[in-house]
Amino acid sequence: MKVAVVRWNDAHADVSGWSSIAGPHDRDPFQIVTVGILLDRKSGRKPGHVSIAQSLSEEAQVDSVLHVPKAMVVDVTELFEIGVTDGKINTHEAGRGDRGLLSPTGRRKRTGRGD
Repeated sequence: MKVAVVRWNDAHADVSGWSSIAGPHDRDPFQIVTVGILLDRKSGRKPGHVSIAQSLSEEAQVDSVLHVPKAMVVDVTELFEIGVTDGKINTHEAGRGDRGLLSPTGRRKRTGRGD
């Protein structure tokens, strides 16, 4: 699994309340940034969505999973690998080996709606 930053356009309501059908409308996207643990098909990702968990336990359980439809995802920036081995949570920089440290280098960025 990977810890990542997911930028996505949320569905939202016009905060001004009732308005005329012919009147001005909010046409700008309402962009959200979520940081969490990306789930794949094996770990509970909902088909057609980018699924992001808030927490990971030493028992390999996840908490507070958010499912964002892929059509709403702007981009995904992977930060590092995370997993559970023998009851211990471990981290690895994305594509940089087993150093257990975070740095701006080695980050991978995906854009679009792919997995």
